[in-house]
Amino acid sequence: MKVTLAYISFLACVLCANAYTQEAILSVNESYGIPGSSNNPVEIELSNPISIAGVQFTLKFDGNLLNIDSIYATPRASFMNLGYNIWPDSVKVIIYSITGDSILLGGGPIVGVLFDVSEGAIPGDSTLLHLKDCVLSDPSAHSIPCTALDGWFCFVVTPTSPILLSPEDDSFLSDSIFAFIWSAVDGASRYWLQIDDDSSFLSPIINDSTLTDSIYTPVTGLPNMSYYWRVRAGNRFEWSNWSSVWHFEIDTQSPTAPALVSPPDSGWLNDTTITFEWSEVAKGVDMKKGRHGERENISDLRVLRGQNPKSSGSKASPIHYILQVDTTSEFNTPIADTISVTYDTLNLDEYLYYWRVKAYDEAGNDGSFSQAFWFVVDTTSPVIDSTTQLVDTVAFFGPFVVNTKIADNFALKGGLLEYRVNNSPWIADSLSPIGSDWYTAEIVEQEPCDTMVIVYNILASDYADNISRDPEEGNYSFTILLTGIQETRDIPDKFVLFSPKPNPSVGIIEIQYGLPEKTNISLRIYDIQGRLVKSIFSGSKDAGYYRLRINSKDLSSGIYFLRFEAEGYNTTRKLLILR
Repeated sequence: MKVTLAYISFLACVLCANAYTQEAILSVNESYGIPGSSNNPVEIELSNPISIAGVQFTLKFDGNLLNIDSIYATPRASFMNLGYNIWPDSVKVIIYSITGDSILLGGGPIVGVLFDVSEGAIPGDSTLLHLKDCVLSDPSAHSIPCTALDGWFCFVVTPTSPILLSPEDDSFLSDSIFAFIWSAVDGASRYWLQIDDDSSFLSPIINDSTLTDSIYTPVTGLPNMSYYWRVRAGNRFEWSNWSSVWHFEIDTQSPTAPALVSPPDSGWLNDTTITFEWSEVAKGVDMKKGRHGERENISDLRVLRGQNPKSSGSKASPIHYILQVDTTSEFNTPIADTISVTYDTLNLDEYLYYWRVKAYDEAGNDGSFSQAFWFVVDTTSPVIDSTTQLVDTVAFFGPFVVNTKIADNFALKGGLLEYRVNNSPWIADSLSPIGSDWYTAEIVEQEPCDTMVIVYNILASDYADNISRDPEEGNYSFTILLTGIQETRDIPDKFVLFSPKPNPSVGIIEIQYGLPEKTNISLRIYDIQGRLVKSIFSGSKDAGYYRLRINSKDLSSGIYFLRFEAEGYNTTRKLLILR
């Protein structure tokens, strides 16, 4: 507006008034703007020890960089009259009252100037805003001493939001002290970091707006917990928007060692496809629930009161497992596999193996290996060779010794001789070692009777339960002919019973008799009281001489009588049994 007569009168009064000894201060507040931007405010502030009724000043600026858009009175001087003249590189401002109003003593802005910034302004540069020709007066038109303070207008670029770098989003950390890192932002001179256990950041654990570098390391370690963090960048005048929010968890505890389940220690397996199983390492409390209760200040860090929410041995971060299988217990060159479940399957050759497992988590905590178990992969059945093949016999009822040779890749668990007589139930006798892969067993002595057919086979198994049979199909067999009675071609002229031999006897007894004709006969043994204790034979026989052998093991020590009866003939022989 134009300078009025009232203004001229105001100046005259000022010139005629007595000067005050108390000094007021008129200053330009530092301000900023982006090249090419409009309406960037610069405020002129007055600090006055008494009431002020009139103010006059000239503000000088670089017209190549700044251009005035408008001028306004602030609330502190809004009731005063405002006048100004604008030139390309300056503005002259007058504030006055024609009603006796005045600006009360105190401090604060009284005038604002809105500047447009030239496109040619260089970010980082600044230009001086110079105050001159300052005149102040009180309500009585007395001149007030005044000090003028210049200010700077800075050309800036609004900082962009930083990009978070480390710790990564949804990461797990095994260290409680580590660096927070984010991208440096052009034009930024400061950064504001917030860390909280809640993504709303209502009460941050770390809340530092004084950082000047794009890296920050806490002085005190953070407790095991789930956290969120964000950063914003700023210059001297403003802040950028907040960065994205990232989440991380601190887990400094190592997993416990798993317990091995299968194959068991000292196990024998007859399959080359092996499934390994072990116990799951238990996980602890939900670390994402954050803190409970109030926080306490520890150095520059707020942590939980009381115990750590993560109990001993618990795990927050996901757990993985390393399986090692080797042919030695030192595990120098193991087969190794990394899995996230508690089982794994490997194909292995026949051999003796050791295996163990350890757990680790995504935070980088390494657990200890479990104890090592050993097992054997053995898919080859024992080899049975050179089994005794018994031949038919006459008048001998056993025992019959059967030897066999058995070889196995690792170790033989056991073997059996299986046999049966005339389709009777199977009988099994364990094989006994006799050296150099040789084993023996026996078919026990049989009770004399008519023709007996004995069949037998050998069974062998190893510790992996591989089973072999010899012969692979069918059985070996032999015959005891005619209950052991042997017929000769000579024919006696009368009935005859020879004395048993040996007599006394401790085991096998040989009995001989002769028949002059075909007839029915019986051979029986009686004890000294006349009781029948053993029937040897009863039936028809052709004429001729006969010899048989019987086993006396079922007779106790004592005197017995062998009685021979035929049609029209009988006789007795004394028999002594010793034990």
